[in-house]
Amino acid sequence: MGRRLIPFLVAAAVAAGAMLPVTAAYGVAGAAAKTPDPCTLITDAIAASAPTPYTIEETSPNQGLKGNCSYSLTSDTKTGEPLILFVESTKLYDINKAITKKIKPTKGLGVAGFTGVDGAGGTVLDFKTKTASVRLTGDFDAATMLAFAKGINKQLK
Repeated sequence: MGRRLIPFLVAAAVAAGAMLPVTAAYGVAGAAAKTPDPCTLITDAIAASAPTPYTIEETSPNQGLKGNCSYSLTSDTKTGEPLILFVESTKLYDINKAITKKIKPTKGLGVAGFTGVDGAGGTVLDFKTKTASVRLTGDFDAATMLAFAKGINKQLK
């Protein structure tokens, strides 16, 4: 299957409600080698800096795929709330944007930040650095996602 066809198949699957890790579907093994482990990018301080402070209960790499990590976060009102962080090749930024619905530009993350809704109705926040495309997915409000993303962005600089 040609590389040009794969993004269209991924977009069609996500539009139909599939939750696919784009990294695996597109065949790109994560971001540049100098990008840190995604399971280290959201610290306790970053989790606590959200409008509703969170604590990190657990982190785990997703199914052995490079470039992503699942976090389990807890606040006073939510327990074990999942957040998935993808740190991928900058080439995947445009694909991620194409498969996201209800896109709104996000201030405070450089030129390329945006929030939106994924195929399953969850909140996503994407931004691009010089070395990586970063995507957060979870059932958090935009302000909380932005607080997480700003903390991650500082670590990637």
